[in-house]
Amino acid sequence: MEYQGKKVVRRSFNNVYVKNFPKDSSFTEECLSELFKEFGEVQNAAIMRDSDGISKGFGFVCFADSQAAEKATQFVMR
Repeated sequence: MEYQGKKVVRRSFNNVYVKNFPKDSSFTEECLSELFKEFGEVQNAAIMRDSDGISKGFGFVCFADSQAAEKATQFVMR
């Protein structure tokens, strides 16, 4: 890929940062995985929590391959 005569390196990634989801205790890692499984195989989903175990409203979804992560990111960004 080139941009104005300079090469742009496109890096692949498997982890997707997800924010603004419910801080409700009923929204679990399984719920987060379920939301993103349509884009590809989800290896892991993690919700960041405070010291009391309450969701901070953001987390990460790790996909088995980078194409699935890219697809999920493009869908969420539109």
